Amino acid sequence: MEAQLQLVHYYLDNELNENALFATERLHVLDPAEPAWTHLRSLACLRLGQYALASEYSRNEALKGEHLGCCYVFSQACLRQKNYPEGIKALKQARPLWATREQIGDRSPSHRFIPDFSSVNRLLGKLYRASGDAKTAATHFEAALEANAFLWDAFTDLCDLCASETPLQVANIFQLRNIPSDIKPAQVASAKSMPEGQDVRNLMVKRTVTRRKSPLATQVPQSSAQEVSPPVEDEVKPARLAEPPATRSRSARNENEMVDVTSSSSKLPDAPQRRSARLLKQDPPVSTLTHRPAPSSKTVGTASKRIAKPRIPVRPAKQKASVNRPSDDTKPSVSILLQDAKIPEPVSSEPTKTEPHHAFATTPSGRAKLQLLIDLFSKLGSGYYHLSRFQPKECLEAFSTLPGDQQATPWVLSKTARAQYELMSYKDSRSTFRILRKIAPAWIEDFEVYSTVLWHLKEDVALAFLAHELSDSHFLSPQTWCAIGNSLSLQKLRNEAIKAFRRACQLQPPLAQAFSLLGYEYIDTEQYAEATTAFRQALQVDARHYLAWVGLGCVQEKLGQGEKAIKFYAAARQINPNNAVIFTYLARVLERAGKHQLALGYLRRGLSLDPPETTSSLIRMQTASIQLRLGQPAEALQALHLVEQFVSDEPRVHFFLGEAYAISGKEKRHLALKHYTIALSLAPWSEDIQSAILALNDDV
Repeated sequence: MEAQLQLVHYYLDNELNENALFATERLHVLDPAEPAWTHLRSLACLRLGQYALASEYSRNEALKGEHLGCCYVFSQACLRQKNYPEGIKALKQARPLWATREQIGDRSPSHRFIPDFSSVNRLLGKLYRASGDAKTAATHFEAALEANAFLWDAFTDLCDLCASETPLQVANIFQLRNIPSDIKPAQVASAKSMPEGQDVRNLMVKRTVTRRKSPLATQVPQSSAQEVSPPVEDEVKPARLAEPPATRSRSARNENEMVDVTSSSSKLPDAPQRRSARLLKQDPPVSTLTHRPAPSSKTVGTASKRIAKPRIPVRPAKQKASVNRPSDDTKPSVSILLQDAKIPEPVSSEPTKTEPHHAFATTPSGRAKLQLLIDLFSKLGSGYYHLSRFQPKECLEAFSTLPGDQQATPWVLSKTARAQYELMSYKDSRSTFRILRKIAPAWIEDFEVYSTVLWHLKEDVALAFLAHELSDSHFLSPQTWCAIGNSLSLQKLRNEAIKAFRRACQLQPPLAQAFSLLGYEYIDTEQYAEATTAFRQALQVDARHYLAWVGLGCVQEKLGQGEKAIKFYAAARQINPNNAVIFTYLARVLERAGKHQLALGYLRRGLSLDPPETTSSLIRMQTASIQLRLGQPAEALQALHLVEQFVSDEPRVHFFLGEAYAISGKEKRHLALKHYTIALSLAPWSEDIQSAILALNDDV
């Protein structure tokens, strides 16, 4: 069987998946009782994109929970087929198998393509997230990162889930632990003795008996969502009809002892192990990843005290057996792998001195290279985390600490442009996207934002050219159809734009931005029921997509439902408290409701965010309008003169200046007439300006 495994592994290592599928089908017929052929055949189908076939081949073995590889492939197929409950069930059935596989780097043929603890938790997190259970998903992502900090997509998913919750300690996630020359394995308990409902984080290795306060829970700044609060909380409260994700309070982790099995795995001399997807096993972090007190512990590999003194088990194992050590000259493995992929074997609780087994970084030079990589991960992670919390300034600051060649990579440029878009620096964002197009013409991620930036800048030619380019290279991409829809929308072709946005919503991966753009087009065509449906679909894709909450507020405002509009706007402000435009929406509804002081309070908060000059001018004009209603011409004139310096050709500015001078006294009526005349020359069709001039002449 070893020679047959070598052949199949050769196919899979070299991406010869059609050959692997054909060979494993033959081998499965020759030996139908061997689950390895079922696993590898399903894996080949999965790599070929034949998800239904992969699910069908691996279903029986997966639902038994006796072969971890089959369970893993089946769950991956379920994730792609949106059959989340069965995927979760299969991995839960196999908990005794993957709960003991925390060590990374096993190279034995019998354990090739078998996932470890971190990989399974990552997949469980994705399944739970897709099924809508964000809290459990975050728990599994945390467990995956504690076992292996190099799982980047687990980190980004955790940021997206926890962005409005307890702050993550990014610097403590991306750490490279020390690897001692000698370690003593911990006492091992049988996986079968664990309670079935035990939290996945309790399966991590118990690292010390003593407890102390976590250093990760100190000196953490308050989240921006708490810093920016509404002026009067009893007047404006978050939505109850469709609330954004509430702040999640997770209990501190209880760390119970986990099984730690040592096994000797023989390597075949003729089987080159080319698969490099298995990452270095990192010992679990000293404490939890989030800002909260947690029991501190040390890993088996980091505590030097373990060399001199065996660890006292918290929960002794009921069954114990010794592990046979290899008799050849090769160094024994410390990887927590099972001798059989089906049933975990209990091992001896007597500490045995072994050599460390890692996939790499066993030399100082290897550790130095990994340290460089983990430092880059930390800086990139910090930038992404701030972006997910809608803190674009902090995101740009984090990216600025990267080396120049790293800043010029497509991913960093893409996120930089997104941060500039959130700052409403549309010209800067456009320039960054243009650089990205030159460096990576085939890059498509975040280009729904690029087309929206061009829409805001009213660059119809550039937007149409972008839509044509993307349709040539990525015709079935939702970003392409967002660009087409934005181009048609800018040309006032509303019905055609709606068709394009509908097409974008049908493609994979689903984009919340596509549904929101569709909703705003429906608002422009006064189809409010369809707009509400589109915005709610956007929230199903991403519950923290604040533009959808703003859209729902706009719909209710158009329908005259001021109270409901306030709730939706407040929900958007809770998610993104750094967007000044949201404060103007709240102030507008409150002004119509006669709550002028509250409206002024929100406008002041919007100005305190230091928005771009265009946005700040709009806020000052709105402020001046309310102050004129309250009979405060002096304050209104002060704000309007600042706006006049930036937009001197705006008729509303001169109209408000005329009103302010008109109520300031008879000695300033000539100034009022002057500004009314300028406003009328800029907008000769305005009946309000004509009426104001007539009223001024009547008073004279």
